[in-house]
Amino acid sequence: GSIAQHERAFPNIRGVQRTPIVDKRRCTPYTTDVGKGPLMLSNRTLAAVAGALYLLTFVTSFPALALKESYLRGDGGPLAAQWGAVLEIFLALACIGTAVFLYPIARKSSSALAIGFVASRVLEASTIVMGVLALLSVMTRREAEQMNTEQMSSGITASEAASVSVSDSE
Repeated sequence: GSIAQHERAFPNIRGVQRTPIVDKRRCTPYTTDVGKGPLMLSNRTLAAVAGALYLLTFVTSFPALALKESYLRGDGGPLAAQWGAVLEIFLALACIGTAVFLYPIARKSSSALAIGFVASRVLEASTIVMGVLALLSVMTRREAEQMNTEQMSSGITASEAASVSVSDSE
């Protein structure tokens, strides 16, 4: 709409411009390529996604802790450790996602604090991933010890087992 069209539609109101309609999809700088231009997520959508990711952090962290603890105590098998590691990876991704989706909202209050929040969540996620790597290394060590124990009980030396495994792979 032009002003002339507006005046024709509303003849009693002359010289008054209509307030432009703001596209509610273009509220924040987070964009995705959709059709005829960047699609920006509203603050409500960003907050809803961040809330869902916060819930995902709770949903993944408690079962992951239980699975890891059972494996480390010796009650659970390696499958428990593997599922715990997978849940921890989802936890780390959700942790970063919460900060990324809350950044545009928090930046309006303080840009420095918003960046600090993102940095702290990235640090938290990297610490979680380091814990996953430690868990997987413990799992690998235990499997190697079990194989070594089985070989010792069957009377095969480590060098004989290595030669058998090499000849099997050829």
